[in-house]
Amino acid sequence: MHDDINEDRDMRERAAAENPRDLVGELINAAGRRPVPPADTYHQVFAAAHTSWHQALRARQRRRWVIAMAAAAAAAAVGLTTVLDFDSVPAVATVSIAEGEVFVLSPTAADWQPMAGDGGSIVAGSQIRSGPGSGAALSISGSSSLRMHASGELTLESAGRVTLRAGTIYLDSGPATGSAGFEVVTPFGTVRDIGTQFEVASSAQRLRIRIREGAVELENSGQEAAVLGSAGEQISLDIDGELRRDAFSPFDAEWGWAEALAGAPEIEGLSLLQFLSWVARETGRDLRFDAPRTETRARSVTLHGRAQDLAPLQALNAMLATTDFRYSLLEDGIILVTSDAGAGQ
Repeated sequence: MHDDINEDRDMRERAAAENPRDLVGELINAAGRRPVPPADTYHQVFAAAHTSWHQALRARQRRRWVIAMAAAAAAAAVGLTTVLDFDSVPAVATVSIAEGEVFVLSPTAADWQPMAGDGGSIVAGSQIRSGPGSGAALSISGSSSLRMHASGELTLESAGRVTLRAGTIYLDSGPATGSAGFEVVTPFGTVRDIGTQFEVASSAQRLRIRIREGAVELENSGQEAAVLGSAGEQISLDIDGELRRDAFSPFDAEWGWAEALAGAPEIEGLSLLQFLSWVARETGRDLRFDAPRTETRARSVTLHGRAQDLAPLQALNAMLATTDFRYSLLEDGIILVTSDAGAGQ
């Protein structure tokens, strides 16, 4: 009996395997034929679907356009900001002389660049470095001058403020009375001038100030009151706070590095008297003539040529070489000018 039951089950399974049941087909047959919609209804549904697709496509295009315009506006805003930031940094100095390895790091630049030659602009906030045996001279506010000795580092904060971290600088606020002065910030204190020519040297151990003309004021937190210095003085302040004063001649040879960076004025059309006055001021000396007639002639003589690359006394030798004027340097700091034409007058 048991064997008959098993045999019957095996026969049913083989039959099912040979003729599998189509369940999906049975379901479709049971549902019957799907009615065909009317033509109007078909076109309405198609039109609605088509319209919906176009609306979705336009919306997607609008989103892309808005995103693209926003990106372009953002890029333009960044570019505009960059331009405005660059333009908002004022040029406060012009390069007169750059000798050797002198480099500038502008606040709008990423890397140090060699200082441009004659006529290059320096913007506020620029850092300047000079290598060994190098130097630079900047023209500031017309008649004012800043000269930088070798192996120095400073920041030109503005037309009237300098941060000196190391090295030696020479500042000349111009011969005109009432000229804007300078403020030099150092690790030892702040030096302010009163219409003068002066030198500031700063190192890790000492601050030194030499005053050639006019007066300066040194403000230091370790001093109860500001220290005042006048022409012909040298003031030194060491790291221990010791203050010292010494006499220092306005025409001492150690001013020579600053004189070498003076840069002669435009000679063409200048009177000899004007040129002689420039030489005297740049060398810390007084000008004197051997006779009134010599001074009158110097006032009427017009110079021609150029001497921009020469130090003051070198330029003086070049300018007088083709004239009957001569000069002598006296021990008391006088430039004595004589004239062969005025001899015996």
